[in-house]
Amino acid sequence: SNEGWTRSTGRMSGNGFGWGQLSHLLAFVFHVGGLCPTHAFAHTTLSERSGADLSVAAVITCSNGASIALSGSAAVPGNAHEAAGGQLGKYVSARFFGDEGMAVYEGYDQQPDSGRLQLSGPRSGRSP
Repeated sequence: SNEGWTRSTGRMSGNGFGWGQLSHLLAFVFHVGGLCPTHAFAHTTLSERSGADLSVAAVITCSNGASIALSGSAAVPGNAHEAAGGQLGKYVSARFFGDEGMAVYEGYDQQPDSGRLQLSGPRSGRSP
């Protein structure tokens, strides 16, 4: 099903979830949060067959003192590139917590109408 994440393709050695997919979410988090990473600790689970990283867990500290707890896995049922047959593919969940409240974005990659951005805090009029 998620063959592109679990088998080396072309000149990509290893490939995998963190290398090929999680990097997009991290770019979003760094940009939206205005964050600059300074240190990271991570653990990956690799495929014995291809060397691809299948699951990732990390803690990242940033220059402004913010910390990021991160996890992800390619072990999601279905095909990430086809919505046919009820396949769900990738699910994204990003949560930001701060002094002004929180922002949450969650949704399925193949179902744009499933994505929701929710804001809670004094400025949003909703309690966190």
